[in-house]
Amino acid sequence: MVELMMAPQRNRDIHRNSFDVVRLTAAIAVLVSHFHWMAGRVDPLDGFWGTDEDLGGFAVLIFFGLSGYLITESILNGADLKFYTASRLLRIYPGLLVCLAVCIFTGVLLTRVSLDQYFSAQTSQFFFGNVFPFFWQEQRMLPGVFVPPWNAMNGPLWTIKYELACYIVTLSVFLVPQSRRRLAFAALCVLAVCIWLAPVQSWQIPSASTVSDRVLRFEYFNMGFFRYYAAIFFLAAVARIAVGNAPYRWFGIFLFMGGVLVLSYGTPLALLARYTTIALAGVCVGSSPLLYFNGFYRRKIGDLSYSTYLYGWPISLLCGLPLYPLIGFWPTMLTLVAITLVVAWVSWKLVERPALHLKRRVPTSAPVAAARAGSGLATRAQPAAVDRFKTSPEVR
Repeated sequence: MVELMMAPQRNRDIHRNSFDVVRLTAAIAVLVSHFHWMAGRVDPLDGFWGTDEDLGGFAVLIFFGLSGYLITESILNGADLKFYTASRLLRIYPGLLVCLAVCIFTGVLLTRVSLDQYFSAQTSQFFFGNVFPFFWQEQRMLPGVFVPPWNAMNGPLWTIKYELACYIVTLSVFLVPQSRRRLAFAALCVLAVCIWLAPVQSWQIPSASTVSDRVLRFEYFNMGFFRYYAAIFFLAAVARIAVGNAPYRWFGIFLFMGGVLVLSYGTPLALLARYTTIALAGVCVGSSPLLYFNGFYRRKIGDLSYSTYLYGWPISLLCGLPLYPLIGFWPTMLTLVAITLVVAWVSWKLVERPALHLKRRVPTSAPVAAARAGSGLATRAQPAAVDRFKTSPEVR
């Protein structure tokens, strides 16, 4: 009886987190990083912790860490294959499709070539290459729109391919019973780390001569990038298993990461440990109520992170580059953030939120007991879990 009385309170506490705010902060960080480069300035964190990373790169690491952590929570608490698949597709594709359509329409107004030249194979490639990124050559530019070096209509879209790849690999977890899924995530984590540690030359694929051969050989998929993000994704998944509902365990995780950093200094493992520490720091803050603000952001505004990520780059090109010489860098930056957030809010209200509501129509089986005793997760089936996962912003 006490357990049943405590269950509603436990469900409410799960929602007292900062994931939405951390995601939005990371998306704005990507915008800030990109506009620094567009304006001819150096990224504020360029070279801070490695020669190949900057503020935007760190923000993307946090995105992958959050995805791995939250998707693991969803699956371990009973989300079935139908709900998982529908949730991932509804989260990624409605906003992406509308964004691509907006970019193409905007290109019609900006292009320096005729409409016959504009609606060419390159424009088709821009659309289908981002919708079906595993089977179509990626294209970031539209004919006659913008000029080098900033002539990509939407630069950040390339990372979506690797997010989708992590989702696809996670499908393998559903091949094992619910009680074994922690072990499945751990196995995927070990595999991802081993792939990371293998020399990058091991994944170089010689070019094929035909499009069909390139698709079959997965040539349009950069394994070097995937191993980079998949390791973060599945390490965050294991962190979710380790932390459970005991936040104090984060101290142990960061102590462990510090030990790995010290003992593996100068090796590829140390680089992975640094990147994982950055990602898990974002996850740790997100899982806490530190930036919850009594639910104001979630209730009154919504989750603007994905659309901020989608529209930040084209808005920076359209508005930022013309404004920068007139009003200076930081006034331009603040203006860009404001415009992007307004566009993101419109996208959330008209596209993403209505699409996510469709998850409620997905038939789901009753959740299975999520964990053994002492694991930090629920030890009995909770009838309210299905509805919670269908409406919770955390598992988007």
